[in-house]
Amino acid sequence: MEKIIQKIIENYLFLLAAFALVYFNQKRVGFVSVKKRRAVFIMLMLAVFYLAFLLLIQRMHWNPYFAIPSFIAVAFTGFLLRRHTWPFKSRCQKCGKRLTITQMLTNDKNICGSCFIETHPEFAPKTEADIQKEFDDEWAAWKPGEYVVLCFIVNAQNQVLLIERKYIEKGSGKVSGAMSRLGAKENPLDACKRCALKETGLAIEEVRCHGRLNFAIPGRDLRCYVFVADDSSGTIKETDKNRPYWVSVKKLPFGKMSVDCRVWLPIALDRGYFDYYGICNEKGYVVKDTLRKHLPENPFTS
Repeated sequence: MEKIIQKIIENYLFLLAAFALVYFNQKRVGFVSVKKRRAVFIMLMLAVFYLAFLLLIQRMHWNPYFAIPSFIAVAFTGFLLRRHTWPFKSRCQKCGKRLTITQMLTNDKNICGSCFIETHPEFAPKTEADIQKEFDDEWAAWKPGEYVVLCFIVNAQNQVLLIERKYIEKGSGKVSGAMSRLGAKENPLDACKRCALKETGLAIEEVRCHGRLNFAIPGRDLRCYVFVADDSSGTIKETDKNRPYWVSVKKLPFGKMSVDCRVWLPIALDRGYFDYYGICNEKGYVVKDTLRKHLPENPFTS
């Protein structure tokens, strides 16, 4: 009997770990699993009590057969508290469908997923239409107060001209394309050509708008037009603020670029079109975003 008790003690940790795992999984689902979480907690406490008694028997060198009546006492206590320790059912109490293990262990009402959604429609998974409507409602009244152009020049070797901002020490935003604010009543295409020549030394003619970046920043609503140019002339020049350099389109330094570049820049460089919407916090970091892989028919007026 002593060997049996020793074996039980050695493996008891697995039982306690199983109880704890179920308990924390129930806690994760919140209000759905209050009664069953309480049931598991009570059973866990009874299991801990029995372990403590087994350890006491071993330490005090009591008759090892005392473990049997103590087990009966713990089991009987659990039986007396069965209204609290066993709220588990194997079938849905509404439709009779067999429940999954997760539903058995977590759902206080012992109902299947379909019946749960009928009871709590607010937890129904959102459809594509719901997500689209939520997006439209969120951005319906938004209007940009500031306009910026961003230009990426690509050469015949499939390299893109990036600009390293020397005045930014490190981190995201240090590297980007040629960038400039729009002047008063300035056309975005003209602004793109102007800023490309000023910041890189290259003149561009054939340039196309491939996307818009729309940022809702506290106190500042910004729209940036993203252009890609496939033809340029001249020699790149470096200034005390900027260092232009060519890099393969396949080796973009995203670690030095704004985080959102990972989402939309590959689309633009692949000559696709997009409309990107980002909601930012007070520090300017995007906390929620949406991407549409198309542009309005008139991106400069809509």
